[in-house]
Amino acid sequence: MNILEQFERIRVLIERERYDMALDKINEALTIFPTTNQLHYYKTHIFYCKEDYKNAMESLKEGLSYAPESDRLFYLKSKIELAQRKYKDAMVSIERAIDLEPQISQYFGIKSLILIDTEKFEEAESTAKEGMELDPEDVFTKNMLSLSQTKQGKSGIAIENLKVALEKDPQNAFTQSNLGYQYLQKGDIKKAKEHYAVALQIDPNDENARGGMLNCMKAGNIFFRKMLEFSFFMERIGRKNQFAIIFGIIILVNLVPFLIPFYLLILFWNWFTVPLSDVFIYFDKFAKNLLSESEILFTRINIGLLVAAAVCCLFGFTLSINWFTLALACFVSTIPVYHLDSAFTPKRKMMLGAFIGVFLLSGVVAILPFIWEPFGFNPLNVLVIAVVAYTWANSFVR
Repeated sequence: MNILEQFERIRVLIERERYDMALDKINEALTIFPTTNQLHYYKTHIFYCKEDYKNAMESLKEGLSYAPESDRLFYLKSKIELAQRKYKDAMVSIERAIDLEPQISQYFGIKSLILIDTEKFEEAESTAKEGMELDPEDVFTKNMLSLSQTKQGKSGIAIENLKVALEKDPQNAFTQSNLGYQYLQKGDIKKAKEHYAVALQIDPNDENARGGMLNCMKAGNIFFRKMLEFSFFMERIGRKNQFAIIFGIIILVNLVPFLIPFYLLILFWNWFTVPLSDVFIYFDKFAKNLLSESEILFTRINIGLLVAAAVCCLFGFTLSINWFTLALACFVSTIPVYHLDSAFTPKRKMMLGAFIGVFLLSGVVAILPFIWEPFGFNPLNVLVIAVVAYTWANSFVR
C-alpha cells in the first residue's frame, strides 16, 4: 500500500471517529515516513478531537520540527490553544498560519472566533468578512460573521445570512445550531427549539445544540428566561461596560441605602437561578437527557447541598440559630459548584474549590461555638466576607 492509499484509509477512519485504529495506522506509517507533514497533521487532529490536548501539542511540536513553515499545523495549533482558552497564544498561531497562507478563508474564521471569545466583536466581523471574500461558500466563516453581528445587536442581518447558508446546506449542524442561538437571543424559544432539534438530529454530539436546547427547556421558567435575556444584554455590551454597570450600581446603593434590598434581590436572582434550574431539569425525565455527565454530577452535588441546607434550617429552628449559618454556607456553595463544570483553567478550578472550602468551613465552625467564641469572632461575618470576595474573584479569575 502506497502513502496516498494510507492517507485515504486514515482519513476515512477519522471521519468515522475510529480514532484508535487511525492512530495505529498513523504510527505504523510514521516508522516508514517519519517526516511526512500530513501524518503529523492527522495524528495531532485525532488528539484534538479526543480533547487530549497534551498529546496533541506534543504531536504538533514533532510535526513542526519537520515542517516549521506548515500553515496547516499552525492552524491546528491555534484550534488546540483556543480549546484551552489560551487566547493570546491562539491568536499568534492563527496569524502565523495566515502569514504563511493568506488565501484560506477558514483561517480567518478561526481568527474571528478568537476575537468573538475575547469580546472584540467589530474586529471579529471585519475579519470574517475578509474570509468570506476569499470563499463566499465557507460555512464556518459565514457562521462566525453572523455570530459577531449578533454580539453587536445585529441579529436581523445575522439571521438572514444564516438562512442563506441553510438554503445551500440545510444539513449543516453548526449552522442550524447557530440559527437556534440567534432566535434564542431574540426570545423566540419555539423557533430556537426547532433549529436546535434539527442540529441534534444531524449531529447528536453537537455540544452547542445540546446546551442551546437545554437553555430552551429552562426558559420555560420565567425567572430563568429573564436572567437569560439579561445575560445576553450584558454579553452584548462587553466586559468594560459590565464593570461600569456593576460599579455604578454599588455607588448608587451606597448613596441610596433603601435600594439595598432591591440590589440583593437582583444579586441572588442572578446567582441562584441557573444552579436551581439545573436541579429542576434533573427531575424532568425528558429534559434530564440533555444534561452532560459532568452537569449531572455537579447537579447531584448541589441537590445534596440543598438538602443539607434544608436540614440545617430545621436544626436552626429546633436546636440553635448557629445552624442557619451552616444552612447559608451550603446554599451559597451551590454557585461555585455549578461553575466548576465550565472552569477550563486550573487557576479557576482552584479558586472555585477554595471558596467552596471556605464557605463550608465557615458554616461548620459556626455550629461549634467552643472553637470560635474564645477568639471573639463570628463565623457568619467570615462567610459574608468570603461571599463578597467570591463575587469579585469570579469576575476577574478566568
